[in-house]
Amino acid sequence: MEKCRHRHLNKLKKKISELFLLGSLPEEEMQAIEEAELATTSGSSRESADATFLSNALVG
Repeated sequence: MEKCRHRHLNKLKKKISELFLLGSLPEEEMQAIEEAELATTSGSSRESADATFLSNALVG
């Protein structure tokens, strides 16, 4: 289960990086995403929160 979440999180991070490099994601949003990742650093709940936040960032 954890491996699945970790894999999903890595895919989302890769997609965000691709969008940023293509210019589809403003630098401010990229920085906000990175700051949110740093703010949530408490083990497996961190991965879950990151995955949810990153999913919402891609959709929104």
